[in-house]
Amino acid sequence: MYTYTETTEIDSTKPVPVVCDGQNVLTVSRVYSNGLKKIFDATLDFRYFVEYHVHDINGELLFQIKKYARRRRIWYKAKDAAHEFIITYDGQFVMIPELHIHRDDGLKMELHKNIDDWSIFKEADTE
Repeated sequence: MYTYTETTEIDSTKPVPVVCDGQNVLTVSRVYSNGLKKIFDATLDFRYFVEYHVHDINGELLFQIKKYARRRRIWYKAKDAAHEFIITYDGQFVMIPELHIHRDDGLKMELHKNIDDWSIFKEADTE
């Protein structure tokens, strides 16, 4: 089982270890492409310019995800060695938004959340 504990310092860019069976196997770190973005992000409570990188223990980049805000909509762009993903929410300003994940090869996944019952997970057209 992988365990990960996010630092309580939201402005920290120090790598945080991901542990499996007592061994450090990955690190996760918040990244800024330049110092100016970090300064702007500090004025916005460190919630606007969000980018995370996941590295293996040799320092190789395995996965990255970046937050975008456009026209009052928030979405994320992620990529690993094989694919790029777009992650969005429908109804993000309501109590239970629906999650959509689109992969660059056309695969689509949706999570229709339900507060009173089981949520529905769809991959392509299969529930």
